[in-house]
Amino acid sequence: MSRGRNPRPHPPLRRARLAATVPPAQDFRLRDRGAIRPGYGADPLLVDGDPLADITATRAVRRVWVGGAEHAPASG
Repeated sequence: MSRGRNPRPHPPLRRARLAATVPPAQDFRLRDRGAIRPGYGADPLLVDGDPLADITATRAVRRVWVGGAEHAPASG
């Protein structure tokens, strides 16, 4: 994932990302989740736009990968 001129998320975005990943992984005792690093699992998604510049871009989900399998997002 390229972030162009903004290599690190803004502090509030970083805190939001951490809040959405680390505590749930700890609560469910998922030892291979909760961090972005080699060997850890992830379920990425592809959105139209740049959510760092415009958070509403997260509403334009185009593809989702769960457990390594690609899925079209649910419409609704």
